[in-house]
Amino acid sequence: MFESGSLSLSGSISKAALEQAEVISQVDRKFIFVKLTLETKSRDSSSSLVMIDQHAADERCKLEELLATYFHRDAHGDLTATTEPLDPSIHFEVGHLEGELLERFRHHFRTWGIDLDVRNDGGKKYERVTQVTSLPPSILERCRLEPRLLINLIRTEAWNLAETRQAPLPPSRAPEGSTHPWAVYMSRCPRGILEMLHSRACRSAIMFNDALTIDECRDLVRRVARCAYPFQCAHGRPSMAPLLDMGTGQSAAGGILAAEQVGMDLKEWTQD
Repeated sequence: MFESGSLSLSGSISKAALEQAEVISQVDRKFIFVKLTLETKSRDSSSSLVMIDQHAADERCKLEELLATYFHRDAHGDLTATTEPLDPSIHFEVGHLEGELLERFRHHFRTWGIDLDVRNDGGKKYERVTQVTSLPPSILERCRLEPRLLINLIRTEAWNLAETRQAPLPPSRAPEGSTHPWAVYMSRCPRGILEMLHSRACRSAIMFNDALTIDECRDLVRRVARCAYPFQCAHGRPSMAPLLDMGTGQSAAGGILAAEQVGMDLKEWTQD
């Protein structure tokens, strides 16, 4: 639910209202202009004009698509990270203490789809060699091209776990009937993995200056409405902003703004 009281509107924007939104037009090849119904405490209905950031909205959709495929259900109905073999595997050396940490948290990494093996380096008494043999498909190619990202991810996560002295609980049985079962567990995901997923979603999303047809605008609005967190982009910033309460004429800026004036302004923007 997107609370709009702080924006001088009389109600809240819900996911259901977003899914039923009337798409008016694309604006300046950056935003999607929609009209939707506000949820109010009274029975009186009210509508709002809302501007949706097309990049932020598609970025959110792309991120949740990646998160939805990160896990699969095993034979017991538990959520298990999907992995693919890494060929060739990635090797890196660590000190003895760090090697012990990686051994201790090996199951934690496996929970998130990172299979690693730590062994002694025969030629160096105080060093260990870590071999990463499989990774989640969503980050595999990036790690193959930039192995330093993976190495930093693993080492940083191991030290973070050592400092907190307790590994986060691993994903297990998904809530029955949950539309987004991954949402319960991703808050415990290693930060480095989330950062790579965020980056991938950002790079593959619709960009500013990408022209969209009215049907493509409608499709994007419907897709973002089905997301677990439709009101923020992958980086946590708002993906949309209410402009005008059609019932009260109150604008998000706190002044009175006629709907006709909004239409005139939009016409000027789209003609530039």
